[in-house]
Amino acid sequence: MKFKFISFRTNLMKKVISDNQKTNTLYIFPTLISKKSAIKTFQSKWNMNQSEFLTMEEWKELLFESNYPVLKEEKRNLSLYSCLSNDDKEFFKISSYFQFIPFARDFFNFWEEMNEEFISESDIIENISTDISVGDWQNDFFENLVRLKNKFNILLNEQKLSDQIFIRNRINLKIDNVRKFTQIVIINQFHFTVLEKYLVEKFDKQTILYLQLPEDDYDKKSFSLKKEAKLLNSENIKTQKIFVSKADEKLSMISGLFNFIDKYNCKNVVDFQFASQSYASFLSEEKFNLNKQKSLKNTIIYRFFYHIHNIISKIILYKDDIFLIHLQTVSEAMFSREFFEVFCEENIDLSQQEIIEFVQKLFQDNFQYIDLAGIFLKITKTSGNVKIIFYRFLEFVSNLIKIDNLTDFTELFKNCSELKFLNIFSEKELLFSNLQDVFFQAVSDFSTIEVVLNHRKWNEIFLPKKNQNKDLAISSGLFLLFLDYLKPKKFSLNHTESNEYKIRITDLQNSRNMTFDNIAILNLVEGILPATRKTRFFLTERQRTKLGLITYEKIELRDKYYFFRLIAQAETVHLFTMENIDQNIEVSSFLEELQILLPENLFELKDIELVSYSQIYSKFIDENKISLPFDQTLPTKEEFYAFPYHKDQDFPNNQIELSTYPWISILEDPFRYYLNDILKIRPKIIEIKADFSKKFIGIIIHELFKIIWNRLLEVYQGDLIHHNFNFTNSLYFDDALKHYLKTNAKFHYISPHNYSEVYFKRIFIPIVKVGITNFFAKLHYDFDFSDVYLKIIPEGEYKKGDSEDQRLLIKLDNEFEVYIRARADIRIEKGKQKLIIDYKSGKATTAKKKRYENQLYLYENFYYILQNPQEMDYVTSLLYFVEEKSFHNFDTKKITKDEIFSKFRDKFIENLEKIFEKGFFIATKKYSFEDTEISRRDLYRSQRNQEK
Repeated sequence: MKFKFISFRTNLMKKVISDNQKTNTLYIFPTLISKKSAIKTFQSKWNMNQSEFLTMEEWKELLFESNYPVLKEEKRNLSLYSCLSNDDKEFFKISSYFQFIPFARDFFNFWEEMNEEFISESDIIENISTDISVGDWQNDFFENLVRLKNKFNILLNEQKLSDQIFIRNRINLKIDNVRKFTQIVIINQFHFTVLEKYLVEKFDKQTILYLQLPEDDYDKKSFSLKKEAKLLNSENIKTQKIFVSKADEKLSMISGLFNFIDKYNCKNVVDFQFASQSYASFLSEEKFNLNKQKSLKNTIIYRFFYHIHNIISKIILYKDDIFLIHLQTVSEAMFSREFFEVFCEENIDLSQQEIIEFVQKLFQDNFQYIDLAGIFLKITKTSGNVKIIFYRFLEFVSNLIKIDNLTDFTELFKNCSELKFLNIFSEKELLFSNLQDVFFQAVSDFSTIEVVLNHRKWNEIFLPKKNQNKDLAISSGLFLLFLDYLKPKKFSLNHTESNEYKIRITDLQNSRNMTFDNIAILNLVEGILPATRKTRFFLTERQRTKLGLITYEKIELRDKYYFFRLIAQAETVHLFTMENIDQNIEVSSFLEELQILLPENLFELKDIELVSYSQIYSKFIDENKISLPFDQTLPTKEEFYAFPYHKDQDFPNNQIELSTYPWISILEDPFRYYLNDILKIRPKIIEIKADFSKKFIGIIIHELFKIIWNRLLEVYQGDLIHHNFNFTNSLYFDDALKHYLKTNAKFHYISPHNYSEVYFKRIFIPIVKVGITNFFAKLHYDFDFSDVYLKIIPEGEYKKGDSEDQRLLIKLDNEFEVYIRARADIRIEKGKQKLIIDYKSGKATTAKKKRYENQLYLYENFYYILQNPQEMDYVTSLLYFVEEKSFHNFDTKKITKDEIFSKFRDKFIENLEKIFEKGFFIATKKYSFEDTEISRRDLYRSQRNQEK
């Protein structure tokens, strides 16, 4: 075997091709990218010889052949899973097939590595037996690994199949496959496994190993870099200048990159984690030579099947044959254009908007589920286009959950017109890629998976979870299996514009053997380069060292060589790093070592200034079409912080009619009042919390009170009762709760059907029970309402002539009139004494009490005081916080009720007059109990602070 050491100053690929172009040569490369680059170089000097180009992995596949088909991907995993006994599952802590997949990956990688390194089972046993630091668990674990491998081997032999872990041994070596070549040339293979060393030695006389590094740094016997290797010095590198730019965070680092690209016309960028970076999706294919191999995960068709699985996997079986579909999954699917189009024939935009509004209404009504039979459509009195589309959708889902084998699964694709699959592919995907071919080939391959299951059934693989039956478990499992099968698939873009002028981005591994005169390197940060240590499967680092396996130190040395080589073969290098003590971000130790090895005058260091998001995003925008303002000063005009007031449009007829919450809104935040009550704009509900909503909790408390009061009124056959409230005990509550749950047709749609339901029944309901029974006890003990005649007027119940729909509260000098409406939860009248009570859920915080005093003011005026002002002293209004069993009233110790009411009235008039003058303004005070954030409020407060 010959070793040829190439200087960093030399173009490695051109040198290799030039030396060997006249012979029939088999070229072996460490990566696919370096192979393709070599082919491109070779084609320009091709002289009709029979040379071939392979990666090291492809070469081994050529040399080791099997007499039987080799299992790959899901077929491999399923076959191994079918070998597991119940004891195996318990030992390896495997509860489902999809939880087993990571274990399967580790299992196959482990045995492949043992084969590559010629490590026998006895070697491993000896190694772990002598390591007293880990205990006996490894012996048991390895014994079970071996047993599982043997069962897997038996299964494959029975089915006349094979797997890679049983192929790569010396018995299966087919050397005839390389006899036609004059020589074998291996280009810059840094690390050799024992198997690879064996192959090199097998073809020793005809093998040449090219290495781009100093000869003194390499150990020819072990085929590895020496530990003391320095690699670089000023004499053996081509580098003329190294710019080092340091930023505080990633955004500034990217900004620095763009400035460097513009200034130095750099066309090559190495990013150690490009694919996982958020900015990767921003880069235009018109300016960047991105990988034309695209993941199927980022396609419309993949998202379509993702929605299908998401829907099916969260369907629950509720009482016998009632299936409930989680509304969150339906909204995510229906709000997606590509999914919605399948169920809509025409007027797609208008129809989808109708669906969105309908789903939002369900959200607001606390729906968490809809039923598969469509009964919810009758309950909500849904009709028209929304009803038609939902019935199509429900029928589609009903058919999906019946799928229990791959024959039924592939039937989905046979009638493409029914599902309109061609519409699911985008026009760009159809015209400029081979996505359709790749997808349907994947479907065809996927349909053959069942052949490896032998006698096993899908119901043995996909076991039902809680609230699932067998059908749901199998159908959701098959769709998830299909998604997993699609994930690694790649398709190619086939537009043919030139890439010569584009900026190319690659990662560290794929930059091996490549040559760049001018290069930028990103993310030189500790933890990325070198990478953070990760816990290996089964064997410890010390055990791996004793067995001669690759360790973290060897991986770190390998990556350092790739990095140093990348620097040494380029003339101009710009390195981008980050340092931020607060975020625990440190400069790469490789960069620090580089600065020690090379002369100081090679380096030019600078810090990158912190940039704004608008500055960085402007790099992605065509400046001829749009420009972003960089003026960071806040607006000072008062109009910016208010919606303008239009008299005839906002308050027609020079009057306003207010119920409780709009009244409070004008007092607290007119800006929000304009959004919510005039424009009717309210925040859209995006995500359903898997819990009973606060709104529902309030509703059920009110309903239980209402049922109890109605029962009392029925007993006394009217609104005049003579009752002992000391006997309104828990039995009343139990009957009310039972009646509510029995008659409420929406309850199973509203319930989250999870741990919250258990909390609701076992903890919350007992709290409410105590709170409600305590309320009636207080009527007996604190108010002396027992055994006296009381007039009871529950929520919404008015005796004819007792009240009007609205009442005039205020009339201003400009003839502007304010009318109010109110709807108290309960009113109790005892002679001249009038009591108004409003039930509240949640904690009785000071902020809440203060806020709801506005509500009590409105109640007292609407029901009594506006008609008979002299009755003010006889009217009392209270808040009852059920969970805390406490009442709250106006604090009249320091100020009379008349003064309190004047204060409320004056504040409201003041806000109205300010609205007339300046518009619907943002209130300067922000209460802690407000939930909705309004962005201009923050600007308003900041602007006020600037003025101060």
